[in-house]
Amino acid sequence: MLCKHIAVLLLMFSHSYRAAGNYVGCYKDDKWRVLERSTLETRNSMTIGYCRRYCRNKGYAFAGVQNKRECFCGGASIFYTAYTRKGKADNCNRQCGGNSREICGGAWAISIYRAFGEDYVGCYKDDKDRVLLKSTYHGHNSMTIGFCQSRCQDQGYAFAGVQNKRECYCGGLDTDYKREGESRGCIMKCRGDAGEICGGAWAISIYRANRYRTTVPAPAPTPTPRPTPNMKE
Repeated sequence: MLCKHIAVLLLMFSHSYRAAGNYVGCYKDDKWRVLERSTLETRNSMTIGYCRRYCRNKGYAFAGVQNKRECFCGGASIFYTAYTRKGKADNCNRQCGGNSREICGGAWAISIYRAFGEDYVGCYKDDKDRVLLKSTYHGHNSMTIGFCQSRCQDQGYAFAGVQNKRECYCGGLDTDYKREGESRGCIMKCRGDAGEICGGAWAISIYRANRYRTTVPAPAPTPTPRPTPNMKE
């Protein structure tokens, strides 16, 4: 009965995270790592929330928990798909070291989550010509992601971008925010909420504006580097 009760609780938890839009799936891992091995954070008190914050603060779009106590990060945008190269796994069944009600992957199985949430598109390089419309700039010492999204949606734009702690820019569906490429520089905390990331120096965090659940094209496969193996498991 105890095992059955635990299984029900785990199933309920899994469903709640899927509903929240943060859970991506359970994927196979190997010694080469499907997320970047250089980001490994290990702690006996690991939780999903801790791993997501850890990756978010380092500017990564995805967070992965594995083997009860390990956290890996990867990707600068939602177009990152390297974590899929080994396929889906069915053994994400180990309780997190810091919260027995959560699942932190399994043996060579990694539970992947969005680090920023479902409205996040990615972190992109910017320049003086602006990848989002310069004319829509809003500067605010109490800047938050929600404030910028609201400003952009009120003006009829599909995308909102926060940058340099306090800046907000907007853009339409025809905006070429990928023009300068992806960036890993979105690491500055928002002036209005230190728990959020508002881009960086010439790096802009792009979000869908609230009203628009904007459809983003399906990501193309991402080439996977072959680093020196990390045999720890």
